Amino acid sequence: MLHKSNKDHSIGKFRISVTTTRPPVLLQGQVPAQISKILDVPADKRTPEQKTAVMNYYRSLDQELARLQRRVGELVVPADARTMGAQDLAWALINSPAFLFNH
Repeated sequence: MLHKSNKDHSIGKFRISVTTTRPPVLLQGQVPAQISKILDVPADKRTPEQKTAVMNYYRSLDQELARLQRRVGELVVPADARTMGAQDLAWALINSPAFLFNH
């Protein structure tokens, strides 16, 4: 290995990995055959169904998205849309300078 730099810089820590697996090497598991076939098609030539399948597969791998979707499912939605509007109006009135000045 040849490191061409001035004397003040070092290579630092590096890692070399070796495998007998033929490329492509997948680091996070196997991609389903259906998705692999779709990925062989150029992106601009994919059908809307293929694009949706790739997007859904990618989203299924995203742990943060899954956590956020669970969080959204846990939120309580008022039965009546007017309830939320009334709460917002009450908050705005209570926190208005005129209301605070008078009380």
